[in-house]
Amino acid sequence: MHSSKQLSQNLSSAQTQGTNVKAALSQRQRTISPGLLCFNVNAFQIKQWNDPKFTDAVQSISPQVLRLPGGEGSNYWDWRRGGIIQNSQGLSNDVHAFLKNSKVRQYKTGSLKNFQTLSAATNTTPLFVLNMLTSTLESQIQMLKQAEALGMPIQEIELGNEFYFGTRNNRSVFPTPKDYARTATQWTTRIKKEFPQVKISVIGVSDQGRIRHRLEQRRVLWNRAVSTALEKADAITLHSYPGHGLAPLTEAPQGDYPFFSAQDTSIILGEPFRHWDTINQTDGFGTLPSNQKIWVTEYNLHERLRKLKVRQNRVIGSWAHGLYNLVMGLQFLEDPRVEKICNHALIGNPQFSAIFDGPSSFVNSAHRSGNSIKTTPYGLTATGVALQKWGQAMNNADEAQEIEFENGPTLMGKQQFQYPALYGWSFTDQGDNQEAIITNLSARSLQVDVSSIFPSGITYQQVEGDPRTLVTTPYSLKETDGDVLDRLSLPPYSVSHLKSKK
Repeated sequence: MHSSKQLSQNLSSAQTQGTNVKAALSQRQRTISPGLLCFNVNAFQIKQWNDPKFTDAVQSISPQVLRLPGGEGSNYWDWRRGGIIQNSQGLSNDVHAFLKNSKVRQYKTGSLKNFQTLSAATNTTPLFVLNMLTSTLESQIQMLKQAEALGMPIQEIELGNEFYFGTRNNRSVFPTPKDYARTATQWTTRIKKEFPQVKISVIGVSDQGRIRHRLEQRRVLWNRAVSTALEKADAITLHSYPGHGLAPLTEAPQGDYPFFSAQDTSIILGEPFRHWDTINQTDGFGTLPSNQKIWVTEYNLHERLRKLKVRQNRVIGSWAHGLYNLVMGLQFLEDPRVEKICNHALIGNPQFSAIFDGPSSFVNSAHRSGNSIKTTPYGLTATGVALQKWGQAMNNADEAQEIEFENGPTLMGKQQFQYPALYGWSFTDQGDNQEAIITNLSARSLQVDVSSIFPSGITYQQVEGDPRTLVTTPYSLKETDGDVLDRLSLPPYSVSHLKSKK
């Protein structure tokens, strides 16, 4: 955890920061759980489950687990149909808007057979999110047995999705958090009789956020109430969606998208650190028992799309967004209780996804110039590019150790929060093969001595770009590779994947 107090106590002088930077392995070390790196599938966005271009794209970002069917849709999923329930009366006015979309309502290609096809083609295992809202326990057990018959391992299960939100449907089935805890205990007991080896996670809250009306009091009471369900379950599920930290726009922005300045970048990239500091002290992570296993099954930058004549986002799809998600994901490694880290989401538009689902996937794609932003179908978004490097570096690893940077510079974020310009982790496997991932979040190139971590030298791959660059094609960012013995140059706003030459 990087608190502002801790960082300020360790600041080098302004004259020496960033010069003679030396990388070394810190005391923070942890094992890597099997199936740690994961993506929330968001099944509605997948048109062709067996398209080789799609499965190749999925494999390129190295997931170990795919969360199926994914997110809020899981609470309305009809597994026999392969889409959401058709009873429109089951969708109250306050459900997520996407569930009312006609294309989502008509979608029916998310069959168990297609789930199995994707898992087999990408060498991943499924994490099933069960429908506790509009289905029954017996129906969900039948679904799991059918999936098992198709060859899908029944290893990990989540009991529903985000019932701590006080929507009418959530309250109709689970009027209070204790009602959910009681039902979750019953489901856990029954499912484990059918599948004794399965691990089951119950819903938790990582960030209470602002309580704006009485229905949101559910979130305040939630974690304490579900503690009884955790006596039978194996883990608690947490979701994390901090913002970009910028002040709201008060008028329609000028110029072309993205709508943030170079000076805003340090605010944006500091928010994952500031948020991590907050939730470790006051919310979910900080209040859970020290031995509590945690599954982070959704995380991303959450940007509220404000309407100023037209809908305007500011950061989504930029390289800053990709760097933000990489740092945020890596920080979960700092807590050894975290056994699973799932980015939201696998495919769709760059507001959340790692893979573009089509040529016009960009959110709010109209430039003032009149030109639309075209995207490469099944190409990687900014998030996808950044997380790809992490997946490559951590592939097959079973140990992780944080890297510390002597004389590394610090940056200033929102509310004078100070955070490191350099952040990274080293990964080793059972054969003592060592790789690492390092981000440079600053606006200048930094020379780093890596010889104490890699005494035999390294090969490296780097991706860099202006933080305002929109990642729409494989050529949006600059990629380089090479090898060095001891000193590596880290370009501004870059991600570097290092591999030992031994």
